[in-house]
Amino acid sequence: MPPPAPTLSISGANGSAAVGDTLSFTPTISGGTAPYTVTATGLPPGRAINNAATGLTTGAYTTAGTYSAIYTVRDSGSPQQTAIFSRTVTVTAAASAGDPTRFMFAATRLRFPIVTGTVSGTGTVYMVQSFFFGSPDYAVTEPRFFLPTFYQVATGANPSEFAAPAPYQFEKLSIKVGGIWYECPTAPFLVDPAVDPVGFLLAAIPGVTIPLNSFVEGRMAFSAQGGVTLGGSTRANDLGEISMSSTAGSLAAKCTDGSALTQNGFSRHVIPAFMVAKGWDGRPVGLLAGDSIQAGANENSIPGFMSPRGVQGYWQRGLDDNTQSKRIAFGTLALEGARPSDWQNRTAWSRKLDAVAKATAANGGKPPFTFIGSNHGNNSATVPNPYTWLTGFWQVCKTEWPGVPIYHSEMLARASSSDGYQSLAGQTVAAADAYNGGTNPGIRWTANELIGKGALTGDPSAQARVDGWIAGSFAPWRAGSFDTGANRDKQAVIAFDTTLAADSAANNTTLTLASTSGLALGDMLIVNPGGTGSYDAIVRTISGNVVTLSGASGTAMTTGTRVTASLNDRTGLHPSTRHHQKIAMEVVVPWKQAIGMGL
Repeated sequence: MPPPAPTLSISGANGSAAVGDTLSFTPTISGGTAPYTVTATGLPPGRAINNAATGLTTGAYTTAGTYSAIYTVRDSGSPQQTAIFSRTVTVTAAASAGDPTRFMFAATRLRFPIVTGTVSGTGTVYMVQSFFFGSPDYAVTEPRFFLPTFYQVATGANPSEFAAPAPYQFEKLSIKVGGIWYECPTAPFLVDPAVDPVGFLLAAIPGVTIPLNSFVEGRMAFSAQGGVTLGGSTRANDLGEISMSSTAGSLAAKCTDGSALTQNGFSRHVIPAFMVAKGWDGRPVGLLAGDSIQAGANENSIPGFMSPRGVQGYWQRGLDDNTQSKRIAFGTLALEGARPSDWQNRTAWSRKLDAVAKATAANGGKPPFTFIGSNHGNNSATVPNPYTWLTGFWQVCKTEWPGVPIYHSEMLARASSSDGYQSLAGQTVAAADAYNGGTNPGIRWTANELIGKGALTGDPSAQARVDGWIAGSFAPWRAGSFDTGANRDKQAVIAFDTTLAADSAANNTTLTLASTSGLALGDMLIVNPGGTGSYDAIVRTISGNVVTLSGASGTAMTTGTRVTASLNDRTGLHPSTRHHQKIAMEVVVPWKQAIGMGL
């Protein structure tokens, strides 16, 4: 006779949650003879077993109280074994309002510097720069701005954070609300990486209430020596942001007198990396930690298309939507070229983490956000064992901010094309990016399966959720892939295939096409796909058959050159503006609605 099966057992830790939480739980089962069947009684309202073979329990908690659920497992042996255990879960009421005294992220548009530039002129050069930001869906007070003393390189280098090459003298910062300029009380000081390698959180601006859903102008005056290199950002100026300089004397008065600025200054924008403020109403507030796609790569200043609040990328656009869902404020650490296989080490992004820690310290240890949102994966999609580098990145987040839930979006499809993305047959994928019908998929789709199993707003049985690493996910590829089945690793086709109707000189951003039928603002135009001087650029304007683009080629093009349109750039990696917007409304907004942020 065969030896008897080991004794069947089932166990698990007690839990706690708040009304609205969707944390999953899976009991530990051992012994007996698989497969198993698990049932439960006494589960908290809103909860149910999602997978009877494992006991995976999911669903949103709906009612506060203390509950003792009895889990029963039966095996498939003969004689059959049965085991039970009791799990106690304490569910607390959801907060009806936030803590209005807690500093939380409260501004769109701001980010950490990613470039450097040389200050023109000799001697002391005085500068004033304007910047704009959008406020949350609730009024905020006591805004505080953070000035970093480091910059980042957007190339995927590790390390990617470096001390600013030179200091500058902060003179004044102000914001304009209701026609009145309100001034930050922080006295002039040297913003010097030798003093603080991370940066400075300025004092709160007193006496101002920033109305909900406003678009606010800020100005910052500073000075530096001509010829030095400073860290900063490149900005799209459709919003009217201006950099002005003078060698005749300080321009700080322009921060409060409201006089017009003249564009003649430093080509880099030395502006705050984030703003925190009081007034939080209890809804989620995000911290974005991702790569170039989350930072909005290929989002350009497109008249009539760019968000009037200056948000970029599908994560930001989706969070900022308030037409079909509730607006969610956020701060961002997203960096072009960033890799989770690097960010699984704190040292790879320590300055940004330490910058957020300064805002956390201002709250007495509470972070200025309630969840972490990430799209990380693209730049590590050729690194084997994706669960290792994903969990390594998540572990840094959990160590840094214990108890803060993580939401992770799946990766987009990435395919190359021989015909400017005008057919399915013309698209090919690298091994790491291949879905292979779901059988032995490449790294990209293996990671997606681990994160959310391809479900639009995430699958609770995905391994990353079952294992407790993330609280949820969404699948942006569903808005731009050829289909949601076997061809999900290819790009949807925009049926636009035409030619140049006139010669185009090198570096020309205005093209005359044979037709613009089917073309839309924000599409990615590919000129001479696969040929010499091939390039892609975002469609900025369309007037008849004449289009203006966000970029150009250094190669002249002749009449008859092929021109196509695509959702992504010609490498298949970065979405067009139209694609970002499509994902925001078709995927991110439904995810917001699924987590209780619908209108």
